[in-house]
Amino acid sequence: MQRLLAQQRFNDAVAMASSAMTQFSESPDAARLCAQTYARVGRWNDVILAANQWRQRGATQPLLPDLLIATADLFLDQPRDAVDRLSIYIPDAKSNPDQNQQLLATYAEALIRSGSETDAIALLRPLAEKSAQWRSIWLKVAAAAHADAPSTVAAIQQILPLLDSHALQDQQALADAYLVCAARWNYSNGFQLARDALQGFVDSPDVTVPALMTYALACGGAGDNVVAEKAYRHLLSLDSKQPIAQNNLADILRKKDDPASLKEAEGLARAAVAANPNNPDTANFYDTLARILLKQNRTNDALAAFMAGDQLQPKNLNILIGEAWVCATTSRIDDASNYLARIDAVLPPGARLLDEYQSQLDTARKLVKAATAPKTEPDISPAATRP
Repeated sequence: MQRLLAQQRFNDAVAMASSAMTQFSESPDAARLCAQTYARVGRWNDVILAANQWRQRGATQPLLPDLLIATADLFLDQPRDAVDRLSIYIPDAKSNPDQNQQLLATYAEALIRSGSETDAIALLRPLAEKSAQWRSIWLKVAAAAHADAPSTVAAIQQILPLLDSHALQDQQALADAYLVCAARWNYSNGFQLARDALQGFVDSPDVTVPALMTYALACGGAGDNVVAEKAYRHLLSLDSKQPIAQNNLADILRKKDDPASLKEAEGLARAAVAANPNNPDTANFYDTLARILLKQNRTNDALAAFMAGDQLQPKNLNILIGEAWVCATTSRIDDASNYLARIDAVLPPGARLLDEYQSQLDTARKLVKAATAPKTEPDISPAATRP
């Protein structure tokens, strides 16, 4: 099971786990493995069914299946169910909070999402006042639990007075919370706020790889690719085997267009792909590699890279758009039409893509439409040709 999950063979892992739970119908461990496998692939309704089986079959610690069910409740937007399920465990957890971090954090998120933010604050503030670890947990909860950018920012700002402005751990947790808010709610100011939180640490000899990653992402999100490039280079000088940093630096270099930058970008993108070639998330690295190859006028190589990413993530819009554009612009109209049909099946109505992708999609649609439009035959009847 673990081997299949490590290889990202999720369908095989689910099939094996489900079969084991059925075959070993009295085993709590079989139900536990099945519930955990469903959670790995985001099948939350199935998580609840399997975790209930785990509990009913005699789980040694009922808290564990209940915590997994509560997590599923949150993903299914049923926070009140999560509160009701976990409340029985909270009095004991309060007496030993550091051993119950996941339980208390999940419960606090459920409280906020069910409209009881005051209770969540009463739970978390005394812990955050004493511990940097709990301040980090509270910031993560604040970033995850709220329904829009203004309420998320307001929740983060409640925690600000507790943070040590000279402590990297506190400031990175703050930056991470702002970065989540920026990405989740399209809150552009969040990128600058995240950047500001870490600005004083990036040149310190004690700066960490995670801090530099957050800072580089924030700078890129704020549109400052010059500083983002510098941060990614600094990060890779500390740890050269960071595929996300390699990919993101490659994407910045691709936009420079000069041959030396494109050559370096290709090397970085290929290294990012090679780090974990079977991971579905590597599809994004193949997209970067393909777009670098397009800049080098290596169309066939680019299409091969897009197709490799497609194998890993068949619903990746950026990959599909790249495939459709390449095929449409090289007169492979049938292939382009097939990719456009797949795009239409996954593109949310009214969605507006980043300019680069929207332009490619519009071009592919236009070329396919022109190539497949009915041809009008000239009228050569006597009446039409009579002077």
